[in-house]
Amino acid sequence: MQNPDASKLGWPLWLFVTATLVSNIGTWLFTVGSSWLMTELDGSALMVSLVQTATMVPLFLFALPAGALGDVFDRRRSLLITQAFLIVSTAVFAWIVMTDRATVFLLLLFTFFNGLGAAFARPMMAAIIPQLVSKDLLRTAVNLGGISFNLSRAIGPALGGYLITRYTLSLPYWVDAVSFLTVLVYIWYWNDDRENLEAGRQPPLTLAMADAVRFYRHSPALRHSTLRALSFFFAASALWALLPLIARDRLSGAADLYGYLVGAAGAGAVLGGLLLSKTSWNVEANRLIWLAGAVMAAGLAVLGFSYSVPLSFAAVLACGASWQAGYTTLMTSTQYALPRWFGARGMAFYLMATSACLAVGSAAWGWIADLTTLSISHYAAAGTLLLLLLLGRRLQLDQARESDLSAAHPLFTVEYASGEQEAHVRLLRTTYTFPPDLREPLEKRLDDLEGSRYRSGALRRQISRYPDAPRIEEDVWLILDAPYTPARLQTTRHDADLQDSFEHWLAENGAEWRREVLVIEHA
Repeated sequence: MQNPDASKLGWPLWLFVTATLVSNIGTWLFTVGSSWLMTELDGSALMVSLVQTATMVPLFLFALPAGALGDVFDRRRSLLITQAFLIVSTAVFAWIVMTDRATVFLLLLFTFFNGLGAAFARPMMAAIIPQLVSKDLLRTAVNLGGISFNLSRAIGPALGGYLITRYTLSLPYWVDAVSFLTVLVYIWYWNDDRENLEAGRQPPLTLAMADAVRFYRHSPALRHSTLRALSFFFAASALWALLPLIARDRLSGAADLYGYLVGAAGAGAVLGGLLLSKTSWNVEANRLIWLAGAVMAAGLAVLGFSYSVPLSFAAVLACGASWQAGYTTLMTSTQYALPRWFGARGMAFYLMATSACLAVGSAAWGWIADLTTLSISHYAAAGTLLLLLLLGRRLQLDQARESDLSAAHPLFTVEYASGEQEAHVRLLRTTYTFPPDLREPLEKRLDDLEGSRYRSGALRRQISRYPDAPRIEEDVWLILDAPYTPARLQTTRHDADLQDSFEHWLAENGAEWRREVLVIEHA
């Protein structure tokens, strides 16, 4: 397939990428400052790795409610609040560091706050990208976002190490606080153009989260993408968790060397992203993730034995390139699987998977390094990465790449009784009658439609088979909550086409069907 022209992405996406680039440079200043501050407060491998854990735990805990918030409420207002929170939180910690009041507890607490702000911002920020480009440009747009992020990783750490070494440890935090203003200004002028966001017509947060869980369970394309993310990022987290110790203990460097190493990983990711933009449309996604994993495992193994600064830089550069390849491949596969009304919630599952890997993996590799050596921890991470990639080989990526996930006529439409406002249960029964020889293929087709039913709003489904009669009954339970039922019973064009094809097949083969409402009761 031909690689789309990046010049067609449009200025809204380029402004978005530029704003996030500046903000992410500031975030890397915070990360470098916090990691190096921890080496001064408590230099054990476990405590240094806990800095990354404290950043990622909030993403795991709050990404789903944040994603639901971004799908059912005003993303613009929510993002403005999160950016203001990050500005205040980071500025307060900058003052704490400047006045020499920093402790291990305060460092981990404010790192947690920084991760909390990111947890509420990232699902919504990731869901904005499909609003800015068409689907055929999505991989290019995601790769551009990844290049931007990793360019910030190349600039931010090097700048952070320089500021710490030449000036003061508090300066990176002050710069980070100011950098959040770029996203705040962009979001201030950005227009959320999604439909069906009328006040009072969106479900409560708890129901939106429950709908997201049901959609995730019955969307193999989404589920496989997030599970493959687990298999890649858990072991790859060793790169970031142990890099401060590589700089300090293995290479006998200071904060600036650590910053340059992280910057090298970012530079490698930028180069990998540029290469990926030329090759990813010619390399199948499942092969690409294997290649990225193999390069990452080799880079981690080299870091396990290298005492050479140039060799370590080369290994980190290669790891950065493979990180970008894995990031773009997995995130694009996730984005392909999401209709617009599940965009932020779907990305929340991806972010939960990656943040869990980085949080648990970072602590695990630091703990192993404390128990054994830095070398063994790196070798263990490399071997684990290859093993997990092998175990996950049946989880296919890009399953929804060619699927039309635009909105279609709802699969389930039930009229309310006059004046009905409370939540009610509807049992929709579809009775199929058919020629006797059609039973087996009909049962198979109904089984294949299970995911489509749940993705379109079904809470429960049951198939009743009658071996002694040419009849099958399909029961679907719905809970209808006026006035936001339409927001919960949305159907993609892909699922609508599956139903149209099924009905056409029934008619061609002499089968008949009849749908009726059998149960009406309070939920």
